[in-house]
Amino acid sequence: MAPVKRPVILFVLPWSLRFIGGVNQVVTNLALQMRDAGQFEPLVLMADWAAPVPVFEEINGVRTVRWRVRPYQGAMGVKARLAYILWELGFRKRFARFCREHDVQAVNVHYPGGMAFTLERVLKATKSRAPFLLSFHGSDVSNLANSSASEKDAWRGLVRNSDAVVTCSLELAKRVETALAMAVRYHVIYNGVDADKFAGGAGAQVAEENSVILHVGKFDYNKGQDVLIEAFARIAADFPGTILHLVGSSGSQLDNLRLLAANLGLAERVRFFIDIPFAQIPEYFAEASVFAFPSRQEAFGLVLLEAGTCKLPVVASRVGGIPELIHDQLTGLLVEPDDVASLAQALRTLLGDPAFAHQLGRRLSKRVAADFSWENTRDRYEKLICDISQSALPAQTAA
Repeated sequence: MAPVKRPVILFVLPWSLRFIGGVNQVVTNLALQMRDAGQFEPLVLMADWAAPVPVFEEINGVRTVRWRVRPYQGAMGVKARLAYILWELGFRKRFARFCREHDVQAVNVHYPGGMAFTLERVLKATKSRAPFLLSFHGSDVSNLANSSASEKDAWRGLVRNSDAVVTCSLELAKRVETALAMAVRYHVIYNGVDADKFAGGAGAQVAEENSVILHVGKFDYNKGQDVLIEAFARIAADFPGTILHLVGSSGSQLDNLRLLAANLGLAERVRFFIDIPFAQIPEYFAEASVFAFPSRQEAFGLVLLEAGTCKLPVVASRVGGIPELIHDQLTGLLVEPDDVASLAQALRTLLGDPAFAHQLGRRLSKRVAADFSWENTRDRYEKLICDISQSALPAQTAA
């Protein structure tokens, strides 16, 4: 694949961009925005042990390159460390040549792990001036918080040596600081929403009959679908025409959730839609009347932006970065996580007061349209990179 004319931002992922997931959705949309209207050209580097040399391909309209990048680990044994060092010596030259050929102006590691340590070492060894950025998304910070003391020491060094730490919410930035027990020079750059994909799917109005409560998210404990099913059971008799749609990718809790719905006598009214392609997700928003998001842990929640674009009234947990978007009683309803009774009451309020529900949905829609676009996300990233590059330039000497 021939190099492009614009300077390149190299996004880095520890997996293929083909996988379904929130991090990939962020990187894909950010890259597409840059491709179409940015001052940089995006290129996504994906770790692939089966690619000892760079393999270029296009995925969902995004230029990508698969390449073997060994993760650096401080706790490696003698043989493993020797093998790594020998590999890194060769990789430094190849990576430096790659960056020159493709005019790489910045390296932005998303969901940082062992690869981030490798690339930081390589950039430092080659005296590269390309800004080095770490972008955290949520569960990567949980992994960081649960790491050993020696691992956290290594992470502190990596964070200090990076040019910027980016998080998708203020709450997540604070979690990074807590995990590392240090102050971090962070930059909060909110994710966006592809409004064009959801604009035609404005949700159905709340009605006494045939309302749909929607949840979108992986069938995972942290998403709290069990709390939602139990809350729905408490109001189901009062809203006999209402059904619950659970849309998500396969996860560890799927069988348990199905069993819970059956045991509560809701097998016919709780409907599961599994591993639905992202392109079809707007159809489920279009059928919904209320969006429920009772997560136990959430960095931010892209689906809340999608719900807002569709003007859906939202009830969500007061956790993570969610309160940075959902203001209780203004742009949605907030409840405490694991509080079945409060969630049931919030659902009852939204279903029983269509005018209030409509008002919340409209306010959230305006907030999302004003502040949460991928164009804004791209602009913030590009400005950050330009500011870092400018500050790194040597001072001009007066004539």
